[in-house]
Amino acid sequence: SEARLRPSRHVGLPPQGWWVGVPRCHSLACLTHAAESLRLLRMKELVLIVDDEPGILTTLSNILEDEGYRILTTESGEQALELYRSRRPGAVFLDIWLADKDGLETLQAMREIDPDAAVIMMSGHGTAATAVKSIKMGAYDYLEKHLSYDKVVGAVSGALAARRAR
Repeated sequence: SEARLRPSRHVGLPPQGWWVGVPRCHSLACLTHAAESLRLLRMKELVLIVDDEPGILTTLSNILEDEGYRILTTESGEQALELYRSRRPGAVFLDIWLADKDGLETLQAMREIDPDAAVIMMSGHGTAATAVKSIKMGAYDYLEKHLSYDKVVGAVSGALAARRAR
C-alpha cells in the first residue's frame, strides 16, 4: 500500500509543518531515530566497480560517492562474481578487459547468477562489435573510457531504474 503523509493531530505540536512519521517528542532517542531514518532514505544503492586500472576505480568511486551511492571495488573478475553473489549490488560497472577474466565472461556469469543484473560495460579499447555483443548479452549500457560525470551518473540511474521496472 502507498504511504501517505497527513498532518499530525498530536497535541502540543504546531498545526503547520508537522507530519506523521516525524517524532512526536523532542527526546534524544526520538531525534536520533529521526536522523537515522532520514540518513537511510538519502542513502542510495550499492554499486560494484570492476576495473584493473586503479585510476578508473578511484574516479568512478568519487563520482558515485558524490551522488550518494555506496561503493564496492575490485580489479578481479573472479572477485567481482564473489562480491555479486554475497552483496547483490544494484548496479555494476564492468571493464571489458580484465587481467584475470574476460569482462564478457564475467558479464555472462553475473547474468547466470541474476538475470536482472544491471551491468554497465566499459572499455578504453573497445570496438563497435564488442559494444553490440555486450548489449546482446544483457548489459544495460556500454561506455567508452574517459568517462564523463554526466555519462556515469546517467548510466547508473538508468540501469537502476530499468532493474526496478523488471
